[in-house]
Amino acid sequence: MFAVGFNKILLIRTDNIGDVILSVPVAHEIKKKYPDSKVTLLCRNHTQILGERYPDIDSVIPIDDENREELPSSELIGILKKEKFDCCILIHPTFKLARLMVSCGIPVRVGTGYRFYSFLFNRRHFEHRKESIRHESEYNLNLLKTIGIEPGKPELAFEISNQEISSAADELKEAGIEEEVKYCVLHPGSRGSAMDWSISNFARTADLLIELFGFEVLITWGYGEEH
Repeated sequence: MFAVGFNKILLIRTDNIGDVILSVPVAHEIKKKYPDSKVTLLCRNHTQILGERYPDIDSVIPIDDENREELPSSELIGILKKEKFDCCILIHPTFKLARLMVSCGIPVRVGTGYRFYSFLFNRRHFEHRKESIRHESEYNLNLLKTIGIEPGKPELAFEISNQEISSAADELKEAGIEEEVKYCVLHPGSRGSAMDWSISNFARTADLLIELFGFEVLITWGYGEEH
């Protein structure tokens, strides 16, 4: 039933860095099923590089600019219509985006079956996430079942240049972390996109990583998480 017609597929994930990282394995599973398809990621400007570095994503369309100003809906619709996508997968849906995909005339629209606007999707997946009984990446991959793809385990394989590795090493050195030092990274925030673990739990985890494994612990944050 779904064996033909998926030449151009649009993945939609317009929230935060961690969310996009846990969503791009969807592209890998699509390529396994439809190796000749073109997969495009619709995301925000600050996560664009993740799509560009993931080998199974062929192109990226940002919905905003470097100042986080979103493109007007009419302009975005024009861009998407030109691409003539035959399928879109709203991994993190909103009413605005769902309505936008209808306006773009994309014939196959995949999304959750549990939103008030789910009638805008014609491939609906019924699985609640609030119980958190699966990993987030597994929930994302399960959306593919609506288009005849039985997903495997999530796979991440970002392409990183030698220049980027060297630049990261320089930044670590400036922070007092030498190359030979074992370190791990903790990122406590989520900008409200999920229920956060408490700061005390992160602090205890950092202590254990230091005590048990001898790690240096780096704390990272994103836009809006400085405090």
